[in-house]
Amino acid sequence: MPGPVVLSTGAPAPPAFAGTPAAVAAGASQRRAAPPDPSMQEWRGFPAGAAEEPAAGSGAARLAAWAAPLCLSGAELVPPLPPHLQPPESRGLPPAPQRPLPQPGGGDPQFNVAKCAEERSCDNPACVFWHSVAERRCQQFACGSCAAVSRGRCIGGLHVRPEDIREVLTVDLEDTVGVQDELRRLEAASPDERARYVRLVLYGFAGLRMGLLRKLLEQLPLLHELALPDRAREPSLLVFLCDLVEGLGTTTPRLRDVIFQDEQCESLW
Repeated sequence: MPGPVVLSTGAPAPPAFAGTPAAVAAGASQRRAAPPDPSMQEWRGFPAGAAEEPAAGSGAARLAAWAAPLCLSGAELVPPLPPHLQPPESRGLPPAPQRPLPQPGGGDPQFNVAKCAEERSCDNPACVFWHSVAERRCQQFACGSCAAVSRGRCIGGLHVRPEDIREVLTVDLEDTVGVQDELRRLEAASPDERARYVRLVLYGFAGLRMGLLRKLLEQLPLLHELALPDRAREPSLLVFLCDLVEGLGTTTPRLRDVIFQDEQCESLW
């Protein structure tokens, strides 16, 4: 029986599969025979002073130029505080008063637990009894513990210790946006949190802003002092403030003193 017939077409033989030993040997032979590329030089490290300054026109230089606006310092990455959260001195305002803060109840653990018999007519600034339900402290909380909290508050009164009533709130009435933000924050806070404020430092006071100020004061049940570092003592201003405080007997009954620019304190009732 005759053997298979082999036809020759003159075409080159197909290349060997890349993984065969013949292909690997052929690739190695071509690499040894290839002349050196003048653009490919042996790496010897950056020249002195060139590691941080790539050559102009190089890929590294173009990448550095593109990324330069994205390379910010730590200070640039931190956004500035809103104006109403910045210290008064940084905004060109007088410093806040340095007078010692009031000490509600004088440290008495039963402060504001019982009702004052004289109520609003009480003229004792150191009275340890409550004059309005808004400032009443929970008797069970004062005695140790109370679990009767519903929807963020206790019907028996405030859950705040006398020694924790020491917070200071600073507001600039000329910054309307900041005041509105602060008012929303107070309205969203619990009565116990709002009861921690004992002094309000107020800038930009004016009769036209009395309504906004009243809304702020109504959120601070244990506020004792109002400070006006940018206002001098004036009889007309005292009249304004006395009228304002007179209408806060049910919401802010402890507010009775105002501190003026010269650190002098005046009683409002």
